[in-house]
Amino acid sequence: MTDTATAKQPASSVRSRSQRRSLGWLGALVCGGVTLTLAAPVQAQVDVNPPLPNVMFLVDTSGSMEYLASSTTFPTCNPTGSNSQKSRWTDLVEVMTGSVQNYRCYAQSRSSSAFADEYRLPGLPQIYDYQYTNPYHRILSGTCTPGPNPASLTALQTAPYSYPTDWLKFHTYNSTTACTTFQQANDGLLDTFRGRVRFGLMTFDTHTDDGTGVAGSTANFPSGMRGTWSYYVGGAKAGHPAGCTTGDYVQEVGARNAAAPPWEGRMVAFGSPNATQSDLQTRADWIQNVLLTTRPYGATPIAGMLSDAYAFFNLDTSQDPLDTSQDFGPRSDPFVDQGCRKNVIVLLTDGEPNLDLRPFCESGGHCPYERSEDIAKQFDADGTPVFVIGFAVNSVNVGGTTLDCSDLDLAQAADQTLCSNPANATNRELQACCTLSRIAYNGGTDRAYFPTNRDELRQALSNILSQLVPTTSRTLPVFAGTGDVRNGFAGSYRVLTSFTPKQFDTWSAVRERQRIVCKTPSNPSDPIEPELEAIDPAKGDDFVKNVNDNPNGRKFYSVLGTNGSSGILSDRSIRPLTIDDGVGVYSGTQYSGDASAFVTATPAAAASITAGDCVGASTATQCRDRILKWTVGLPNGTIYNRCSGTTCNLIGDIYHSTPRVVGSPSDIVRDESYDAFAIEQIDRPLVLYTSTNDGFLHAFDMNVGAGTSNPVGNNELWAFVPPAVLTGMKTQYPGLHKQLLDGVPVIRDVVATANGSTFKLERSAADAQDGAGRWRTILIQSFGSASTRGGYFALDVTDPKPNSSGSKGPKFLWQLTTTDAGDPLFGPSTPTPLITTLFFGDPAKEVAVAVLPGGDGGQRLGTNCTRTIATPNSAYPARGAVRCYDSGADSARSLTIVRLDTGEVIRTFRPAGLVPGNLAARTTETDIESPITGQPVAYPGDTGTVADRIFVGDRDGSLWRVNTSSTNPADWEMDLFWDAYPTSLSFSAASGQPIVTPPVLSVDGLGQLTIAFSTGDQETFTAANQTNFVWSLTETVSTNGKVLGSKANWFTRLDNGERVAGPISLFNGALFYSTFQPETSASQVCNAGDSRVWGVDYLIPKTDTNLGDGGSPRLPEDPNATAPTFVQYISASTSTLIDNGSTIFGVGVAQLPTCNEVDTGFSDPYLGSGAHRSVSRVNPGKFQLVMHTGAGGTAIGGGKTKTLSFDLPAPPAIATIDSWAALVEGL
Repeated sequence: MTDTATAKQPASSVRSRSQRRSLGWLGALVCGGVTLTLAAPVQAQVDVNPPLPNVMFLVDTSGSMEYLASSTTFPTCNPTGSNSQKSRWTDLVEVMTGSVQNYRCYAQSRSSSAFADEYRLPGLPQIYDYQYTNPYHRILSGTCTPGPNPASLTALQTAPYSYPTDWLKFHTYNSTTACTTFQQANDGLLDTFRGRVRFGLMTFDTHTDDGTGVAGSTANFPSGMRGTWSYYVGGAKAGHPAGCTTGDYVQEVGARNAAAPPWEGRMVAFGSPNATQSDLQTRADWIQNVLLTTRPYGATPIAGMLSDAYAFFNLDTSQDPLDTSQDFGPRSDPFVDQGCRKNVIVLLTDGEPNLDLRPFCESGGHCPYERSEDIAKQFDADGTPVFVIGFAVNSVNVGGTTLDCSDLDLAQAADQTLCSNPANATNRELQACCTLSRIAYNGGTDRAYFPTNRDELRQALSNILSQLVPTTSRTLPVFAGTGDVRNGFAGSYRVLTSFTPKQFDTWSAVRERQRIVCKTPSNPSDPIEPELEAIDPAKGDDFVKNVNDNPNGRKFYSVLGTNGSSGILSDRSIRPLTIDDGVGVYSGTQYSGDASAFVTATPAAAASITAGDCVGASTATQCRDRILKWTVGLPNGTIYNRCSGTTCNLIGDIYHSTPRVVGSPSDIVRDESYDAFAIEQIDRPLVLYTSTNDGFLHAFDMNVGAGTSNPVGNNELWAFVPPAVLTGMKTQYPGLHKQLLDGVPVIRDVVATANGSTFKLERSAADAQDGAGRWRTILIQSFGSASTRGGYFALDVTDPKPNSSGSKGPKFLWQLTTTDAGDPLFGPSTPTPLITTLFFGDPAKEVAVAVLPGGDGGQRLGTNCTRTIATPNSAYPARGAVRCYDSGADSARSLTIVRLDTGEVIRTFRPAGLVPGNLAARTTETDIESPITGQPVAYPGDTGTVADRIFVGDRDGSLWRVNTSSTNPADWEMDLFWDAYPTSLSFSAASGQPIVTPPVLSVDGLGQLTIAFSTGDQETFTAANQTNFVWSLTETVSTNGKVLGSKANWFTRLDNGERVAGPISLFNGALFYSTFQPETSASQVCNAGDSRVWGVDYLIPKTDTNLGDGGSPRLPEDPNATAPTFVQYISASTSTLIDNGSTIFGVGVAQLPTCNEVDTGFSDPYLGSGAHRSVSRVNPGKFQLVMHTGAGGTAIGGGKTKTLSFDLPAPPAIATIDSWAALVEGL
């Protein structure tokens, strides 16, 4: 079936079948406005991130997976050309692990000496599948293919369950020569859902021998090969067919165990119930690599695999060989036991079960396994749904009539009869459909999925996983003034964002505007109070609805890379440079248009689309049209459309991308040129910028509905697709959830010098002294934790509203991702960058720069790496070593500073030996052992000021300082500033937790710099076995002004998994933040945990004699009290302000509009002729602490996003003399 036919979908969620059988696991969880059917919790579940579900993939690795999805023939392979086809196994691997770039395949004979030599194990003459009939269709990226590294066998012999760092070797397909050109996009489902699902993996054990491959604690490879590494609990399964008089014999098939070499289909378990985000990523990486290197072989023992899965989930109490403090299986997982973590089975197969002796064991024999559908029924009874995907099992012939397996509904008597009719018993194709349908039906999921191609396979898997992920966004409330507090439509705004998970479609955003209006009271003596209006879609407050209801007229932008000898390289660095800085010289051209014009102007090659990416497409252009038309909401000639009937879903979900609102320039800058810029841009519209996971950066006019010149309608000004994201668009078609663009935009006004029709974002020292120059507004953003290559892009948004001539609207500046050879500059997940100004060069100039952290990536190893400590701290000594990381973290262990106008690398800080491309001349070798995961901040940090130092955190809890005071970038230094896990508090190399949020900088009364920062993973909130911190520090300075080091003002230790959730806010000398702590009682792990809102002095400790008591209390316990009592924090257990079960992800401080009354005018003889006005009844706007509360809390009237706010004491009003001026009056 192609996607031009009518697609039949199975049930959209796990169903209730109480009318047919009693099930104890059903319940409904409503999150973000959508109902998801999951296990009924015993208590209220954790809000923003409930305990992640355990999803075990039972993957068919039988020999038939070597066939094409469309037939029982082998794919055509051309290892040196571009016309290679994909086997079923390749389709599955790419859907799960990511698209292979420059895909080719190689049909390797399993009778060849090269095959035998590569896979032979110690002590064995040949591997088990030597001379197997089906060739091994190896996946190639160019000519490079993954395989085992024989050098790892020594480690595997002594530690059979381990993952040696060198076990995976990439080599050319026709030799053992190592290669580094295997490239794979981070767009697989394991990439998309990592951190949201706990993945496990089982593959087929097809040998009936019970050999496990383990003898004691060491490997026994001969035993493993005989039994293909059998997994079982207790004794091996046995049985015999009818008529056999010798009794039972071993029939141990099903799943392989965790001692199989990784390239032999090793089982991967879930790990600790409290696994951290890093642990989850590591296991997802293990599964990806296992799938990449596993060879399809043998039969289809589905009953045996389901039986082994049941034993794993319910019977296995053995110790986890990788962590002996935990069980291997989830039987003792307290989250499962108490009902708030779901166990889920996903069976992916292309055939009917066999190797279970049926039907020969049924009458007078002994069957080793129950029927597959009966085992599924046991899973269902235990509350574990069994999803079934029958890949390439679809259309069958029954009595001359073609039947679509997707039409089978075993709730209908006619279909039950069809499957059980003896006349159809020998119709193997039909029986395969029937058996898989029975497994799904008895497994509690109504129907099996029957995809016929990789698009449908990707959609089926995405639909299953999407219904298991009830998360809300990680964004913060955003505030903006309209410039007119007396405006009857709105004096100011608040912007609230979240998202709604959806099945069979992209997840959709919730983006709401709340208007705040100053309203005159009926009693003239009462003050004019600001009122928070209900969110009203009829007034344009629902921005997503505005677009969905008015999809026509949208304007799209992107960039087309130069079509050179290597083609269009959209995923490479694209910059307007003519001189190579070591990254390479490659440029592009911006283009734009409405939906139709945008599709036409985007070559298929720019989006890495080939004809093979679409089922039934004959050309790449035809496939381009199908994918991109769907993406922008146009009909594409298939059943798939983001505008179905009268309903559109055109705005993807927002997860991390906190919006930014920018109006006319209003920063306080003592510079005449900035004053001129503010006057020039005084009519610039108030614009909201945010990214969505379907790959677009959106710009919205905030004042929609404010008057006749701005009526209610589509207020999206434009949507921009970074060129690197273009290559990922195909992975979300047709309606899959992906994280293509998930970063937070950073927007800043920076000084500029006109250079013809363009601008250089710099000015000379003389111009700076004279207040000369121009200014521009620049946006920079990372791709975030996205499904594309790690990197950053920049736009000029000085004039955000497009005009007909094209002179206004967004202007692309650059994209930084890789060197010209494709070597990554950053890790696969990149954090929020920084815009600041530095003073350097010869002659030295003020230059606007972007500071780009390396981000996250790679796996932690079991070893420790020593590091250099430039300035030791005697009171809180830094650890001399931290955890080591594998090569996947190499590019993430970096910090890069580039020109903001061109992306030219000025300086990059990297470890010796890890310098990509030709960047050595611009690299300062720095002993960075951990990925740089934090958001950098600069000091001074005001608009237009020149910074001389930058602070940023890493994945192991260390805060770094970059000294940029020199005018020669080669003299800039990056050193360890503070270790959040000092040895004086008894911490070791493995203790650290990541610094993700930005440090908060200020100054004390002596002008010394103060720094506040926190540690803690911001994704997996149920990880309890960790300690986090909030630190307040002061940078110490000698009498001659030389910076010496640092000292602690106070710290707060957060134990048992508690961590700061979201960034810290500084207001009126106090730090405000929220923390979340998962439930610590082993018998109550499904409780919602505890959120606390904190307010402490940024500098003064609570107790002078014990800095560990934290900061001095600054949070009013009762904001309405006349003389409030101040405390360090409030929580649901201490205050009625916090709702039980709310998870508060960060706080923001906002001021309500200052309302006043202006009279209509009067004449005053002392002021001359004419009318004058006076301001009266001034009511200063209150300051409030505002926060999102996820599923807990209360939604604003008319809205979907739930929030909490309460008043803060106003800061004291202090008059300061800025300057003197003489006043001369003449008569």
